[in-house]
Amino acid sequence: IFSQCCCPFLELDTMTWMLWFFVFCLELAFAAPRHRITSTANLSYSPFGTVRFDSVFSASWRVQLSAAQAAVAVEFTYFLRGSGQYGCLAFGTEMANGDYMFASAGGSGGLVSDRTGSGEDTPIPDAINSLTLVGTGVLNGSTYVVFSRPLVTSEAADAQITNTTMDFIWAYGGGDALNPAQHSSDSYGTAQLNLLAITVVSVTRNSPPSLAWVPLVATAIVLLLLC
Repeated sequence: IFSQCCCPFLELDTMTWMLWFFVFCLELAFAAPRHRITSTANLSYSPFGTVRFDSVFSASWRVQLSAAQAAVAVEFTYFLRGSGQYGCLAFGTEMANGDYMFASAGGSGGLVSDRTGSGEDTPIPDAINSLTLVGTGVLNGSTYVVFSRPLVTSEAADAQITNTTMDFIWAYGGGDALNPAQHSSDSYGTAQLNLLAITVVSVTRNSPPSLAWVPLVATAIVLLLLC
């Protein structure tokens, strides 16, 4: 994601995935995450949206509503198969100036980092971190981290969440939200989401160039040399 510019459990069938997500929703509703950081007792929420990026990384989200039922923030949950990894969603289509939301779970809590793209380098932490950690946990072999972000932040350069289809870049890699390592060539892609309408429009995953042609070319060269 730093050099270039989609869900978990892609290999699972639809019924297994629906059952897995139903169990997660029950846990979130009746058993608070293992490390809950911020109380959300005075908030109400929209239904969940969910998007699977690949067999390692997926995300869900719901809209936080005020007493007047106006949208005020979005609460995200990143799921990562295994441990020792960060997940990332970035608003926009360009790496160089993307508005990044890094999050990771592990240890005695989770980490969140609000960052801005810097060319092909690791995105730079913003002066104001607009992400608020809610909690972390473990579910069916995956770690998850929950955090919230206001629709409108206090930084002019940040993307503002509106009721439209928005472009995102997604990625994951080793390390954590404060010290993210370079992702692999197939652990990133793009997505189009309407966060307020709880709609997934599209998801794509980067596919490294196929090297299946290499043995064929090598064989052809050998045959030419033998002629």
